[in-house]
Amino acid sequence: MQSRKQSLVETCINVFSGTLVSYVLTMTVLPWFDMHPTYTDALNLTIIYTIASLLRSYIIRRIFNESTVGKTK
Repeated sequence: MQSRKQSLVETCINVFSGTLVSYVLTMTVLPWFDMHPTYTDALNLTIIYTIASLLRSYIIRRIFNESTVGKTK
């Protein structure tokens, strides 16, 4: 079973590795929709999405971990 701390560390590595991709996509994709964010705006959006992704990933991992542990008992 994965501990809560292990879940958090894995989730952080996963989410933060996607932060750069999110930033690049924000700067690349939004202009396709006639939105032209400043570098600061793009960074702020990336931070918001990163926090949301971190929380979502951790919660889902804990739910799946609990459901897996419950089935093995």
